[in-house]
Amino acid sequence: MKSKGHILSANLLRDELIKNNGYLLLEEYEGGKKVKKSYKIPDMFYRAIKNCPTYFRGGSVGPDFFPDIFEGQSWIHPKNSGKWLSYMQEKLLTYSPGDSEFNEALAFYLGYMIHYAGDMFTHDYVNDYAGGPFPEISNIIDSVDDWRKVSLNNPIFEKIRIIIIHLAIETYLDNLIGYDNPKDDFRIDIPISFLRTCFATRGAIEETNVLKMENGAKLEEINKFNFLGRFVYYYERLLEKNAEGGSVSLSDITEREEYIEKWLKIWGEFTQRMIDKGLSTAWSDYKADFINLLANYLCNAEGDRNAWEFASSVVDAISGLDISIPIFDEIGELVEECIEDKILLPYVRPIAAYITRREPKYIDDYDEAIESIKDHFIHPAKLFLSLGLNDLQKTLEKEWNKFWRKKDCFDQPFPVFKRCLNMGKLCLLGTDNINKIIDRYYEERKEGQDEYKKDEIRLQEHTLQWSLHEIKIVATTAKTSDAGTKSKIFFGLKTRSNKTETADKGYEVQLNRRKDGLEKPGGCEHVDYILPSVVPISSIEAFTLRLAGNDQWIAENIYVIDVRTGIMLAKASNIKLSVGKTIKIGILGHLEDAYCQLQDGSTRINTISGLMVTIRTSSDFGSGTDGDVIFKMETTHRNVEQLLDKESYNDFEMGDLDTYYFQIRNPVDYNEIKNFYIKKEGGSDWKPAYITVCDSRTGICMAHQKFNRNITSKWSLIPFDRTLMDNFLKSESNSGIRYLQVVIKTSNDLWSGTDDNVYMEIKFDDSDPSNPYSNDKYKAYLNTAWHNDFERGDIDTFNVDLRICVKKSSIKSFEFFKKGSDDWKVEWIKISDSAGGEVLCYEENIDRKLKSSEDRIVISSGYWNKK
Repeated sequence: MKSKGHILSANLLRDELIKNNGYLLLEEYEGGKKVKKSYKIPDMFYRAIKNCPTYFRGGSVGPDFFPDIFEGQSWIHPKNSGKWLSYMQEKLLTYSPGDSEFNEALAFYLGYMIHYAGDMFTHDYVNDYAGGPFPEISNIIDSVDDWRKVSLNNPIFEKIRIIIIHLAIETYLDNLIGYDNPKDDFRIDIPISFLRTCFATRGAIEETNVLKMENGAKLEEINKFNFLGRFVYYYERLLEKNAEGGSVSLSDITEREEYIEKWLKIWGEFTQRMIDKGLSTAWSDYKADFINLLANYLCNAEGDRNAWEFASSVVDAISGLDISIPIFDEIGELVEECIEDKILLPYVRPIAAYITRREPKYIDDYDEAIESIKDHFIHPAKLFLSLGLNDLQKTLEKEWNKFWRKKDCFDQPFPVFKRCLNMGKLCLLGTDNINKIIDRYYEERKEGQDEYKKDEIRLQEHTLQWSLHEIKIVATTAKTSDAGTKSKIFFGLKTRSNKTETADKGYEVQLNRRKDGLEKPGGCEHVDYILPSVVPISSIEAFTLRLAGNDQWIAENIYVIDVRTGIMLAKASNIKLSVGKTIKIGILGHLEDAYCQLQDGSTRINTISGLMVTIRTSSDFGSGTDGDVIFKMETTHRNVEQLLDKESYNDFEMGDLDTYYFQIRNPVDYNEIKNFYIKKEGGSDWKPAYITVCDSRTGICMAHQKFNRNITSKWSLIPFDRTLMDNFLKSESNSGIRYLQVVIKTSNDLWSGTDDNVYMEIKFDDSDPSNPYSNDKYKAYLNTAWHNDFERGDIDTFNVDLRICVKKSSIKSFEFFKKGSDDWKVEWIKISDSAGGEVLCYEENIDRKLKSSEDRIVISSGYWNKK
């Protein structure tokens, strides 16, 4: 099966789970009769599949395209696939069970498993018609020195024929599935962080190279088209150079890391477009993205590109240019030529030759070869005829019997697909259920039978452990005149297996990233550090500090916080750091208890390192002010004051809605908060309508106060309200709604697309008094980086962060509008709660054109607030 067949399996399995509240049904025999038995899958599995449907579907596409087509199709798919699943499971087991990203990764992994379940049966089915299993095409291509000298009579074309029949049958089936199912059923997502953990760190590449070599691969084969590996090695070499005190721009480090992220992201978007519109259209739409990324890399990675076989012809061409610095456009053209001539044409040429019955020596143009293949695959009857399989189309249609139209795992007229679903169920049942099935159907030796050895099979359960993905380091320089430093300061993580006194290799980050961050006395830095791969909490021995330079640094305080949970991991005060010395900061002793509180997966406020303050100035005449507004947080140990001001902007005008984010110099525990206050100094009178205070990490509200009076130079109370988080935890949806996924289909009619800016405005009522948008609105600009949105026929997906959690019932409407002169015609819109997976609205058959900024598409609360 191709992607749509695998996604159809994922959809049917998920539908059965939701219909039966977490149970799957299997047909078994009891007393000679077939009966349906229900099995409850592990709660963790059900929660992930139910709440993260797009990631489950994305995983079901499997190694066909992820992490990219080179890793997936060359190494993961062909041999020892089970070992790759075990490897991915090891990485998954390092994730924290309460982490929302864990659910996305788990859903993706479970989808990856059912991809294999489907291939076990469908591959055998296609093998029978094709005359054998799908050959390793790269071995076929590499076995011929020059395809232009090979005749169609050469026996090697028998293997090419097998490949074509496989592709023909699977493509035909995929197209039929797509015609009869709504496109939204095939929306996918990929967990970038999990894919990085598995495939895109130096450690991951070293581990996966071992798996490849176990299959007989040589290092030169592994490195041939290892784009992901090149990005990773170049990025980590820059990190090492910077850690040694070398002259490295932090923006360069960030850019190199973005190569990794963008490569994975482009493959995700490319695959979605391929599912929606076919492979040819996807390559046409995303070719420029791939080429621009590779060209950027080659322009900057001079030392690295000289050692890369793929880039050798590009490097030679760069050397031949009569310029000191390569021109980006020229590099892009060379990369495109290299991709099409070195990677694609060698695969396309023999396929095009066999289909068209033209000798390979006449096929030298990539575009012409692709068009001839496309023409045959679009018309299956023509393709099967060219293969001498005149009746195959009718035979297949009869056997398939339109099984994709069935909405039930049992009502399946195509036995092969039903076996795929059953194997998928076995993958999801969990260890306890599988062991029970093994016990039930194990047959004892009957009297009179020969003795035989009993091999007992028992599946073992693996336990998840809490792990670190991302940490926040808050560092403050002491206030004495000699405390600051111009040298680089590095913060690191040391695990128990590391017998040195320094941080683990690759697990360091520079703290003083800003020019004056820690150089001046009293300076402060907040650094968010995403670890190269997740690290179990139990394996951490300490955190480290070291200085690369020739002076010293005196720290007033160091705080280390788990970004995902907000738990304080370590803190230290009055540290003097000198050259050549590494200081270890031990982890706090209460961590086990703190993490145990998170077993229910609920989001909580723990350590507060930043606040979000939202203020609505009254719309009454004369309510605005040009004075200074000052906010204060009172705690049991100290007070935190902050001037609320936006640069180059007039705050607190009549009717304004102003939001401020600020970091806290010395993070505080949630239980240390006493109250919040506000005051105004100077300027005219000021009357706010309401003020809301939220934790910037979780978006959970901590205080909400309405006002009907002017604020003066005396502190006005904004009461801290613990019940807001208590109610948040008790609510059935736990976190309300903070993240939305918005999917918009632009009409395929001529001139339906637009280049204008498109916005979504959410209007709220006053049913949730803690919502700062209460009786108000929130506007989001819909735009996808690296991609032209709202083209004719496009299906575009946008992730919208509301900044805080809001009750579903408080949303009055979603309104869509554009700004600009282009018309824009919308076919349908779907909006979902990204975290919970609930579809809030699916407005079909809109077919409406927006001509001006006054035109709006309005979807009201009747969809999601039905009784």
